[in-house]
Formats: sequence, C-alpha cells, structure tokens
Amino acid sequence: MRNKITLFFLFLLVVMALLACSQEVERKYDIVNRVDVYEQLEGETSEVSWMITDQKKVDEIIGIFGEITWVEGITISENNPIDMTLKFFYEIDSNMPERLVDYELKFRSVDHSATIFDRENDRFGIIDSKTTLGLKELIRE
Repeated sequence: MRNKITLFFLFLLVVMALLACSQEVERKYDIVNRVDVYEQLEGETSEVSWMITDQKKVDEIIGIFGEITWVEGITISENNPIDMTLKFFYEIDSNMPERLVDYELKFRSVDHSATIFDRENDRFGIIDSKTTLGLKELIRE
C-alpha cells in the first residue's frame, strides 16, 4: 500500500512538472515605457534628440503604430535618407533590460504622409497626412 501511495505522488509530481513547463506562453512585448526621438536636422549632418516619458503620450504613439498596415518581406535600402528615428523601450520583465526597437520615419513633402521603416523585421508602413500631423504634434510637444 505504501508503494502505491509513493508511486501516486511521484506520478502526480511528474505530471505537474510537465504541465508547468508546457504552459509557457511566448510574450513578444509588454509595456513601452519610453520613446527616444532622434531628428535629423534639414541640411545638416547633426541630429537633435529627446525622450518622451509621459505614459499618455507614449500610449498615443503606440496607438498610432498599432493602426499601421505593414508590408513585410521587403529589403529596405540603407541609403534611404531618414528624417527621424523613434526608439521604443519595451519592458518585458522588471528584472531584465529593456528591449529596444527602432522605427525610422521618412516624411513626404508632396502629400505630407510618412513612411515608417522597421529594419529589424524587414517591413514598412505608410501613414496618411492627418495621422502624420498628429504623430508630429505628439512627438514635438
């Protein structure tokens, strides 16, 4: 009888260990807690940088990026001049360093829209002039 109880608890322990390991869910990103902005000044080789830490502004920027329809699988030329770079700081775990993701923006003067490049995932997206204006206002406030 004692062997049966021991085997039962051993079996239960093994099943619990397997279930605990199998329910690990992959989380891509959790919280964006900061956005760094690097703006290339027109006609100059230098750039201006600042950070956005106001969580309301950060959430609004993330909302704009969430509405982008991305075109994937396209190799983006390194020679493409960029007007602005946004660096998102994703907090995955409070005990781990933040994950940094860069998005490069190119503003079009013809229709006042913007193209956003995500080189890490080889994709780009285009936002219309109204959204571009809202994004610029959020970034430059």
